[in-house]
Amino acid sequence: MTNEDNYVLPTNVKQIGTINDNTSRIYMEDYAQTYIDQYAASDITRERIAILIGKKIQAEGDEVLFISGVIQGKYTIKKNNMLELTEKSWQYVKKQMSMYFSGLEIVGWVYIQPGFEDYIGENICTFQKKNKDRGLEVLYIADPSEHINSFYNWNDETKMFNQIKGYIVYYEKNEGMHEYMLENKIKTVKKEIPQKTISDAGAAARAVASTKR
Repeated sequence: MTNEDNYVLPTNVKQIGTINDNTSRIYMEDYAQTYIDQYAASDITRERIAILIGKKIQAEGDEVLFISGVIQGKYTIKKNNMLELTEKSWQYVKKQMSMYFSGLEIVGWVYIQPGFEDYIGENICTFQKKNKDRGLEVLYIADPSEHINSFYNWNDETKMFNQIKGYIVYYEKNEGMHEYMLENKIKTVKKEIPQKTISDAGAAARAVASTKR
């Protein structure tokens, strides 16, 4: 973590949800937020994964996580009913970081789950435990079919995710993310997904969660 007590937090911001003083604050740059939205909405029938790039600093007496980059999870495989990043995937991430996000680091990941709202399955926790040493601190779940997005923080003691109920979108010059967006434009795949399929999937996930509780 970088100690920058003299760092002035962005003032051109928009708050999403409720900010809890007991958790570290998250600032996500607008280009990064927009790219995730585009990536999720481009095909509302398919699960996908992405890596969050940024830095954590100590500013104004608080721990603040800044997210200013998003890299697509390419070269993935399906394993145990969930996408997995391969070594080729991580090599791609490393290469993109050197090209567009020099000086930043991996801080989290995105999982796009059409039809499952914000349900955190066991496979997602397993992925987090397996890859935590790569820098994964937070998880951003996006459900494009239900238009639900939420941040989660990993708890090492309980080995579970805790929901972060609010974060801040900030606006500033972000050349790295802008260039990555231009070189990796999102192509929309137009597919119609039956409402019943979405509903059944969400209901099944909630039923499992209810049983576990």
